[in-house]
Amino acid sequence: MFGYTDVGGLNNIASIISHIYSRLKNEPDYKPTPNINTSRGLRIVTKQLKWHAYPRIYLNYLQGLLAQMPSQGTHTLHFEKSPLVPPEFVHKLIPAEQVTHLREYGHYYNATLNDLLIAAFFRALIIEEKWDQQSHTRLNTSVDLRRWYISDQQYEVTANLSAMEVLSLKNDPGNSFLATLERVVTFMERRKSNYIGLSDLIGSLPIMLLPDVWGRKLYKRVVQRAINRNNIAPGLTNMGEIATDAVTFDFPPDSAWLFAPPYHPPYFLIGLSEYMGTLSLSSVVHPSHKDKVIQLFENVVSQLPV
Repeated sequence: MFGYTDVGGLNNIASIISHIYSRLKNEPDYKPTPNINTSRGLRIVTKQLKWHAYPRIYLNYLQGLLAQMPSQGTHTLHFEKSPLVPPEFVHKLIPAEQVTHLREYGHYYNATLNDLLIAAFFRALIIEEKWDQQSHTRLNTSVDLRRWYISDQQYEVTANLSAMEVLSLKNDPGNSFLATLERVVTFMERRKSNYIGLSDLIGSLPIMLLPDVWGRKLYKRVVQRAINRNNIAPGLTNMGEIATDAVTFDFPPDSAWLFAPPYHPPYFLIGLSEYMGTLSLSSVVHPSHKDKVIQLFENVVSQLPV
């Protein structure tokens, strides 16, 4: 049987392998005990919810649908069509000293490190692709449901427990980094208090009950409509912190990062990961798009407060 997991599960797998490796060094006969009794489905999240949460979540889903198809279109990077060739990795490191400063800055404005990077991403997009001041500034951002809905004892589970949240500043991102940051913080605080990450998962359950052929046709029509209307929002997935002991094999590496999953234009995705105080921006891109993405990364970093 094959399964799949998200980055939280991947980090858990790395930690398990590192632990086994370390034990075998001193205990050659060590055999790990498989964990076959842990729930690995979405039920591990939904069982935490009261019945009255579902109407509110479904209403959030309907409201989100309206925000995801603005008639003005969505501001994003535009890539020329290119032949299919192996993708290349793009990576940008933000040193620990700067990350420490960003945390202090964010604390003053009640903003997380993730909020700061999202705000910088919006500002960089406006620079990289000249904004017409009408199209909406929107972003698909990841939510690790473990953090919000699962107890500490269940947190380290190898499963796909991530969801997406659409962050929309509409066509008013603000005229400065701080103005954009304040709007991002306001949006995220509102969603954190209202079942963050669950809207699309639970709202789309009726669609999942359709026969597979119907579901695929409906999904294809929705995506094609979004493409035709220039409404494919870019994405930023925060893959979290890489624990030192999860990647230690005899000794910890000097640096470590996770690459974002590959994408296909018109979608564009940036990955964010943290290790030993440093932050890494990453993307897996078509070679002909590499220079444009590198410049975007430079713009993201240049927008961050110093």
